[in-house]
Amino acid sequence: MNRTEMADCLSVAPTTLDAWTREGCPVEHRPGQGKAAEFDSGDVIRWLTNREKAKAAARADAGDLDELRGEKIRVETRLKELQLAREAGQLAPLEHIERALTNWVIELRTRLLALPQRVAPRILGETDESLLKAAMSDEIRQALSGLVLADLFENDEEFGGLADG
Repeated sequence: MNRTEMADCLSVAPTTLDAWTREGCPVEHRPGQGKAAEFDSGDVIRWLTNREKAKAAARADAGDLDELRGEKIRVETRLKELQLAREAGQLAPLEHIERALTNWVIELRTRLLALPQRVAPRILGETDESLLKAAMSDEIRQALSGLVLADLFENDEEFGGLADG
């Protein structure tokens, strides 16, 4: 096809086809020495399709970039919040928390394992089920009383009164 035919086929102005040619649109024969430009319509349509795909990918990449920028801002904001919480004494290092929880679990285990020795004298010979249940409940409550997880943090200087908040 010549320039005019190709432009008509694509429903564009011949000047648009000229601009596309400068951008890399394939031309079978370049104009010159009295010859008109010739185009292979299949090659031109493939070029236009690839060009539009590239533009769409660039728009998608720009959208991805905007999304990544937004995520970066969210992460930076969260990091700043965590830094402020740490400075305000609202956060503690994980190893301190693990140590406090380990100590708390050891104390709980010790108290629970001591229940049989503590309750046995109270229930020895008792046959009334309600009295047995009441004695066991009292001993369990007593074993658990004062065993407050927050106390471990308040009493640990490394936490700086973390349990206050």
